[in-house]
Amino acid sequence: MTNSEVLVVELYDLFRQRCAEVSRYTEFVEMIANNRSVTLAGEVDGVMQSIEGGELSRELTKTLRANTYLLLYNLVEATMTNAIDAIHKAVDSDNLGFDQLSVSLQNVALSHFKRAIKDNHGVAIDGRIHPIEVAMARLGYDREKIFSGNVDCGEIKSTAKRYGFQTADPNLSGRPILRQLKDLRDKRNALAHGRLSFEQCGQDTSPEYLSKVKYQTTVYLRSVLWSVSFYLRQRKYAAV
Repeated sequence: MTNSEVLVVELYDLFRQRCAEVSRYTEFVEMIANNRSVTLAGEVDGVMQSIEGGELSRELTKTLRANTYLLLYNLVEATMTNAIDAIHKAVDSDNLGFDQLSVSLQNVALSHFKRAIKDNHGVAIDGRIHPIEVAMARLGYDREKIFSGNVDCGEIKSTAKRYGFQTADPNLSGRPILRQLKDLRDKRNALAHGRLSFEQCGQDTSPEYLSKVKYQTTVYLRSVLWSVSFYLRQRKYAAV
């Protein structure tokens, strides 16, 4: 396999792992909702017994439902971060200089290079460490700074346009993914910054709704990954 094909395989593997993580949790939340009385149990002398104080109260189940928003948003941001990181890894593994990048990637690289010069001027221009054509293609990129709690359909679309790959219409066939990803982003940020308590967030959220959001989100993200995988296999990041 080519370097790009290896990166595509790794990208899908990471996506499947995150999806499985979310599925396990949403199935757990649904199981709790489908049983009126749920308590933790442990084995004592070979016999399963309820654990004292292990009852899952209504308040706790609300918190558990709210946690789903964090897991789902984690899936969205992790998937997009891994996708963009795979593009930069492809550029690095192909050992491309600035002039060998596509116009879209040149613009991305320039913005990163400007940041590198601002942050550490000496390292950015030291030819003994990086030839200038390599430095302009590499320096300043930081996967931890690609996204920062702001990923929704609009951010995905603008990122795709900046890098030069296509994304599916989130409203295709009446899918509510545009609204759902915005809701995920807003709920995640409200929880992360303390504007909303977990009980408040989970109070008006049904397990059925969360399962639908999970399904629609994974379908949409899979379509984005298909576009990124095509982009990588066809080396769209490289100049024609």
